[in-house]
Amino acid sequence: MKHKILQPDFIRRLEKLSLLSKKVFAGKVQSLRRSSHKGYSPEFSDYRSYEQGDDLRYIDWNIYARLEKLLVKLFVAEEELSLNVLVDNSKSMCCPNDNKLIYAKKVAAALSYISLSNLDRVGISTFSQSLNVRVMPSRGKRHFFTCLHHLDEVGQETTTDINKALIDFANTMNRPGVVVIISDFFDPAGYERGLNYLIYKRYDVNIIQLVSPEERDMDLQGDLRLTDVETGDYIDVTMTEKLTKMYQKEFSALCKGLETFCLKRGITYIKTVTDVDFEELILRYFKVKRLVKSK
Repeated sequence: MKHKILQPDFIRRLEKLSLLSKKVFAGKVQSLRRSSHKGYSPEFSDYRSYEQGDDLRYIDWNIYARLEKLLVKLFVAEEELSLNVLVDNSKSMCCPNDNKLIYAKKVAAALSYISLSNLDRVGISTFSQSLNVRVMPSRGKRHFFTCLHHLDEVGQETTTDINKALIDFANTMNRPGVVVIISDFFDPAGYERGLNYLIYKRYDVNIIQLVSPEERDMDLQGDLRLTDVETGDYIDVTMTEKLTKMYQKEFSALCKGLETFCLKRGITYIKTVTDVDFEELILRYFKVKRLVKSK
């Protein structure tokens, strides 16, 4: 590997965590997690009245013989989570002074290890103007090295089309699960259609917005030529204190708009600046935001 994305001591601390999901995704293979939701599994929980379409194998025929009522056995559901991490590797994530992509890779690797330690399935995709190379969901700690190799090889691409990438992702997966999108969300076309489509397809959607200190606290002065790193378009401006304050106001509004959009739709929204200690983000702040929990 070119880079040591995660340190061994930190990896050992990740084994004490597990991924949280706002939804239950029933699966055939038992994981290390147990849900209080009702579903079919070997451990009996309760009864409910039969409804058309229920599996006849789960009707309690002894009760029917005594009471002439069709009751279906309920069991404690076993959750089998499938985590898909989508990493934005467009050019805006690779600014020379603060490479957000490196930070995004570390977050993706940490979440992957947490899930694989709990026998969840993990898949990783990258995206820019479309969905790029993918690691299909699989389980087992050996799969972690496949994920690391993929992340290590990821380089910068071109422009961003978040809507197309998210819709393409949802249409290529066989079943819903937990999806974590790591991006700066700098896309003039927006993100609304893509995120709404993931919700429509029943994904548990989580967003991690990465910004750099320079983007948050831009304080440029004088005559400048500002160039869009993705399109190459530029504008000549004279940066004044008033113009800087206008930028900062617009930047705050962009982030607040994304947060509001997420809150209204039940999407977990996490914003972090890349000068925030990475391990602190995973071990403390992710717990606060209910993305992970201690075992």
